[in-house]
Amino acid sequence: MPPRISRIPFADNLLRHLAADLSGAFPGADTGDLTGALVLLPSSRACRTLQHELLEQSGRDTLLLPKIVTVGQWVDEQIAGLGLDTADPPDDRVRPLILARRLMALPLFMDNRESAPSLAVEFIRFFDEARLHRRENLLLNPQAGDQVLEQSTPAEAEIITRDLGHIHEVWGHYRRLVPHDSVDRLADLAQALEALGVPGPAHELVVVAGFGRIDPVRAELLRAALDMGEEGRLYLPEATSHLSRLFMATWSPDRLGADPLASTRLSENLLAGNPPETSLDEDIPSLKQRLDILREEANPAALLAPHGPVEFAPCGDPEAESRFVCNRVVETLSRPEGQNRRIAVATGDQELAARIMAQLRDAGIDSDNTHGQALSTLPAGLLLRFILRAALTDLRPEPLLEVLTHPYVKLLAGDEGHGTLALRIEKMFRCAEGPKGGPAGLRRKAEEWDQSARDLFRKNGPGMVEFVNAIAGAFSPLLSMRAGRPRPWTELIDAATEAWTALAPDFPLDEKKDRPDVTAAARLLETLKANSSLMPPVTLTDFTADLGLLLAGENVPAHRARNLPVLVTGLVEARLESFDNLIIAGLRDGVFPSRSQRPLLLGGAIRDRLGLPGWRDALSRDAELFL
Repeated sequence: MPPRISRIPFADNLLRHLAADLSGAFPGADTGDLTGALVLLPSSRACRTLQHELLEQSGRDTLLLPKIVTVGQWVDEQIAGLGLDTADPPDDRVRPLILARRLMALPLFMDNRESAPSLAVEFIRFFDEARLHRRENLLLNPQAGDQVLEQSTPAEAEIITRDLGHIHEVWGHYRRLVPHDSVDRLADLAQALEALGVPGPAHELVVVAGFGRIDPVRAELLRAALDMGEEGRLYLPEATSHLSRLFMATWSPDRLGADPLASTRLSENLLAGNPPETSLDEDIPSLKQRLDILREEANPAALLAPHGPVEFAPCGDPEAESRFVCNRVVETLSRPEGQNRRIAVATGDQELAARIMAQLRDAGIDSDNTHGQALSTLPAGLLLRFILRAALTDLRPEPLLEVLTHPYVKLLAGDEGHGTLALRIEKMFRCAEGPKGGPAGLRRKAEEWDQSARDLFRKNGPGMVEFVNAIAGAFSPLLSMRAGRPRPWTELIDAATEAWTALAPDFPLDEKKDRPDVTAAARLLETLKANSSLMPPVTLTDFTADLGLLLAGENVPAHRARNLPVLVTGLVEARLESFDNLIIAGLRDGVFPSRSQRPLLLGGAIRDRLGLPGWRDALSRDAELFL
């Protein structure tokens, strides 16, 4: 049975509206028992917000909440329940590493081996898109695009033929290396649920709400979830307010695929099977006609500020913008009612978010940043990079000093202390050209330094030699792998972990609530070790390069309380939230709206004809976020 569709205006708070519906009409709400409902939302943050809304609206001290989960959590439960978790797919982060090594060995890419990691990412992205949009034939059959070729110019046909040939060849290698991955997992579950049919309602009510653009495979999963309820409800946004309609009116008929409601129409078609709301063949009024209709209905000033004054502030550069934002936050918090208001700064620019966070810290304002930072820029990521670089250079002065002066590193305790000895070794490097020959040369120089100290100060006891021996001992697992054959990833990871443990005994690589960077580094290494059987052996140099890419791509949000006075967040994260004061920063071309990047494989208008995501998708997403 098709789900019941509830349309919520963009101007309304979707999660608050959903909480009111569940609290007011769901059987069992009067007794505080909502456990018969299943609610599927796009993010964990949205799940938590809905839980708080339900508790607040119920007015009860206790409430039995419905099952509120993300699609990923629901998929995990279904796969476990159906016994489909026999194949353990590799972590998505290591899939490009697995493919990149194979690309380097192919004649097609041997002249550009350094580009293999980025090419692997592009190929895997295309493989995922094709399967999630049910276009597996593009991977399996190099002639799959023949129908599109007939409608293409000779130049386009040449590009399509070449790309499809490369895709088919690389897909064969990828499938042999990775027989089962996370996308197969989703597709297998969708197929299994379709084969089972509807065994009977498992919930009194199933709600799907808050999703943006979804792919056909995930739509099949959501449709299966809706079928598991006695009643299914699908919540979709609509543009009914004057401001929303004014914004919608600026889209011409030939650009409807990029308008704010494009993803809504797609979701409705996929989940409910309804025809599109607007056909391109219909007689659509011109832009001027639509704007004239809106002007007749309301005062233009009221259109632009239906809920209070909206301020537009041009800023010359990101630094000036960050100061302006901080000033506005301080002004709001300084008002009598400011401490009780929920303030957010939403931006799609991570660098600008970091600047704003710095300005807020300088102003003494405690805030939360959901953007996080790349692990490669945090202390744990830096230390891993420094350790590997020092080992690769055979303990040359500059990389070795980066390790020894890192705040986590502590080799020797006692009267001399690590800091004092690190300062001495830096002086030793400055007083001479620098020891040659790795640990052996460093040890000889340390012996000369200690002998000079004994001759001058008549001082015996632990000195530079002991410190250098401790350094050499800490690095010995990695130094033994500098030359020679490629090593399995497990050996390299164990060696790096041993070096870390010896250098930073107070910060072991495990779960640390107060050190999210150490936790993230530990989890990353554990993930790599668990997937090491799929990855070919590499040299220490290649291991360092691959780990550097992973550290740069790993985002680490700070673990902060949810009730801090100011939230600095991304535009997607703010999508289903509601705030008393909202500042949208970084509204400049290339950031928001973002500059769409041409895919490496089958780009441009070709994708529309092949049924793959195209340039309109990114524009539609940003338009919906703006609305």
